[in-house]
Amino acid sequence: MSDSFSFVIHGEAVGKERPRFWRGGHVYTPAKTKAFEEKVRLLALQARGCRRPFVGPVGLQLAFEAPRGGGQAATRVQVLQLDPAYGWVTGRPDVSNCLKAIEDALNGVMYKDDSQVALVRIARGLADSPCVVVPLLPGRG
Repeated sequence: MSDSFSFVIHGEAVGKERPRFWRGGHVYTPAKTKAFEEKVRLLALQARGCRRPFVGPVGLQLAFEAPRGGGQAATRVQVLQLDPAYGWVTGRPDVSNCLKAIEDALNGVMYKDDSQVALVRIARGLADSPCVVVPLLPGRG
């Protein structure tokens, strides 16, 4: 049995939004971010099963599949397809904010803390059905 985990988040990725401030200095996480992080957390728990979170360094390899718009070439992301000739896709939400939302959601589920993430590789492309493919690999440490 492999120590790595992989799961798919169906639907468009949601970037981590900045915290909001309420009267009296109270801080809260916006509902859209909170819902996406909970979705990721539940999918990760299903993928992990009864195994414990990783203790050492881990690597995240994310493939964001954005919805195809009118007139764009038909392309599909392959995990770690980072070749510049591939035809990367840009746009909102930006991948760094999506990464942060996923890292935070995996705290306490796939690893104890996102400070354990030692390697990140991300690709974004186009697909008929938007999703995020999330393989997580234990490092050697």
